[in-house]
Amino acid sequence: MAELASFTEQRRLSVTGIVATKLHAILDRGTRRDFFDLYVTMQIQALGIAECLAAMRDVYGPELNEPLLLRALTYFEDAEREATLPGEGANDWTTVKDFFLTRVGQLLVPPTKVLAIQAREVDVRPRHEGA
Repeated sequence: MAELASFTEQRRLSVTGIVATKLHAILDRGTRRDFFDLYVTMQIQALGIAECLAAMRDVYGPELNEPLLLRALTYFEDAEREATLPGEGANDWTTVKDFFLTRVGQLLVPPTKVLAIQAREVDVRPRHEGA
């Protein structure tokens, strides 16, 4: 817990501290509640996976094993063996899983559909007035 000391404000964790703590918990055991908590935090704070990884590095140091953490964010087998959470809707777990699968996938694999604008050639030479 000493790592989190600088990420507290009036005895409360900052967003960076919360995200890092939840990621660390998912890396350790990946409970259903941890996935839900991280999902809600990312939605409310408009965070992406890259920002979450940066939070983890800020709190726990640069030696973070990012590939292992990304794998943990898409490993749901242990969490799926747990009971549903109180108040959990019928499709909530699917929404959370799809969110992490999509976000991690976007980070690792660029979009496959080429946009028309990507084929457009742009002339970047300076224009001369009166020419």
